[in-house]
Amino acid sequence: MWRYLLLLVSVLLMSFCGGVCFVCPEICRCSQKSITCNSAMESLKSRAHSRLVLNYISVKTISTHSFDGLKGVKRIELAQSISVETIETEAFNNLLNVSEISIQNTRSLVHIHKWAFNHLPKLRYLSISNTSINVFPDLTSIFSLESDFILYICYNLNLRSVPPNAFIGMTSEFTTMNLFNNGLQEIESHAFNGTKIDKLVLKNNKDLRVIHEDAFKEAFGPTMLDVSSTALETLPSRGLESVLMLVARSAFALKSLPPLKGLKSLREAQLTYPSHCCVLLSWDSDREGSVITPLENGSSYCVAFMAVVAWVPPGSACSKHLLSPSGSPWHTITHALHLERCLGLRHASSIMVVGWVVCLGMALLPLMDVRSYKKVSMCLPMDIETPLSQAYVILLLLFNVGAFLVICGCYVCIYTTVRNPEFPGRTSDAKIAKCMAVLIFTDFLCMTPIWFFAISAAVKVPLITVTNSKILLVLFYPISSCANPFLYVIFTRAFRKDSKANLKSSSGSNANSKALNTFVWMSSFPHLTHRPQLQRV
Repeated sequence: MWRYLLLLVSVLLMSFCGGVCFVCPEICRCSQKSITCNSAMESLKSRAHSRLVLNYISVKTISTHSFDGLKGVKRIELAQSISVETIETEAFNNLLNVSEISIQNTRSLVHIHKWAFNHLPKLRYLSISNTSINVFPDLTSIFSLESDFILYICYNLNLRSVPPNAFIGMTSEFTTMNLFNNGLQEIESHAFNGTKIDKLVLKNNKDLRVIHEDAFKEAFGPTMLDVSSTALETLPSRGLESVLMLVARSAFALKSLPPLKGLKSLREAQLTYPSHCCVLLSWDSDREGSVITPLENGSSYCVAFMAVVAWVPPGSACSKHLLSPSGSPWHTITHALHLERCLGLRHASSIMVVGWVVCLGMALLPLMDVRSYKKVSMCLPMDIETPLSQAYVILLLLFNVGAFLVICGCYVCIYTTVRNPEFPGRTSDAKIAKCMAVLIFTDFLCMTPIWFFAISAAVKVPLITVTNSKILLVLFYPISSCANPFLYVIFTRAFRKDSKANLKSSSGSNANSKALNTFVWMSSFPHLTHRPQLQRV
């Protein structure tokens, strides 16, 4: 209750301060409709002002020549205004010594007119953030002569695209462009024409899907490109030859990289899919100093032991397959004398359908943002970053543990039943139960290491890395699959009897075949016919 009251009071105070808390600087003339700060007014003041702060300004329009010809001011800040809607042409004009301009938290700002920033030769830092502008601001008449220009255009959620020639004329020196957390959807052709880009940060533009093939045409750089957390499906094949560092974390739609010759200068990459890392490493294995990540927390493509792409069903499916054949013999043996209680095809089908529905439901939960299949290439319960993910992992583990407890209960009941001397056919049933128990517990032993490390991960104490977990997973599942035929077929008495008979018959047929071949060979030499006859085998 008090928290909401404090929040309401804060909002009211901010609204009140929007019109009352603004203090007009000494070198400016302020009214309800305009503000003017120019060299003439600056010369009337004996004290120099190097910083001009305009917080909570109440005017709606920053008009033409509002800041014109100031000589002593080096930094201008316009922030925390809920009134400013428009910045007109040449509003920031001919400011020969201004090195920083910051426009922040002006949520009502919608329009920045062409040439609003005009002739700012010493400007080194420009920030336009947290506004409502829907057209990319015009920066083409700044004409800065400073090196290492830094541009921040961020948190402008209505900004949809970067137009052609958006930065030409801004500066002739190298630039760091931070264009993150906007609503950008497209970067058009020739957008960076005429620029020298040191770093280009486009991260967290969630809707950014297209960077045109010629976006970097006639531009030098960038040397560092960050497209993390975007919806890009591909990068341009031209214009990235100077990139030394590529960052594409959580760029899940970016499943293919441009041709490797288009990244010929790449030295460091932080990517989403380790399969990309493997391609880059194989192409760039002889180049010293290259750093490619992720390798440890990624796809099985990077592990020689797991060169074959494999997707293994989650442990819940295994538990279902262990549980179903355990319950069936228990029901059959326990109710052997009650024919009307036999497990029919309809009941068995219903049990299997329910099992598959439960397993598929658990497998589909990550598609509903409960967890994510995008962290690693296999469905491993190692991601517990959120409470919902941790609950999902714990649910899977409880399902597996519960299934095994039911299996144990079934075999305890079977054992007590066949031990009863009054139970008919207990010898044959006991043999069947033993065979099934060997199968079930073999599968369980193969799954135990995986469950053990999953439990350790669920309590946030992972004992092995994700790569080792996948090796363990792919190693133990085939063992389980190979063990079942041996245990169920090869080691049974009937199979051994049939195998011995087949071996004897095959050895006899081989002996007869050899004798026949010898006879045919000798018949081709008549002078050898007096030799003793072949013995019958």
